[in-house]
Amino acid sequence: MPAPSSRPKQPWSLPEENWIKVNVDGAYMEHTGKAGIGVAIRDHSGSVLLSAWKVIFGASSAEEVEAQACREGLALAAEWTPRPTILESDCSTVIGYLVKPQSQRTSYSFVIQEALGASRRLPRVVFRQIGRESNVLAHELAQLAVRLNHSAVWRGRVPFCVERCVAQDLNAHD
Repeated sequence: MPAPSSRPKQPWSLPEENWIKVNVDGAYMEHTGKAGIGVAIRDHSGSVLLSAWKVIFGASSAEEVEAQACREGLALAAEWTPRPTILESDCSTVIGYLVKPQSQRTSYSFVIQEALGASRRLPRVVFRQIGRESNVLAHELAQLAVRLNHSAVWRGRVPFCVERCVAQDLNAHD
């Protein structure tokens, strides 16, 4: 019997037709301030519309990096795939600030405001907190940014080294 506070592991889920799902994640190295963010944008069939990773220097917290990932994901969606959007992150604090921005008083409030500004360029946005098991692709892309020490955007695909993550997500729906 699982503990009352634990929740069942949920695989990544497809968005509804005509919607896109933007999954974001951050990887933060506290001792150096170096970080990476990962973004994966997929449609209702699970097809990758865009994937990206970005290296960041001088970050001050993991939550700040997660907020930057949300901002980047929303900005990329608004620029390249402006459709109704579900933004998913495994950081409940940042999702909470996006849902209720007036409740935030953080050192990265400006990042939240910029993310909300990007969200206003989309027809509709839903912010959703998910478990890490539902966010594997974005997590791997964030790790790539840290390891490779550079940034990249891929339209219509992901790099070969993370294709298995996409396949695993889609296999969960077969």
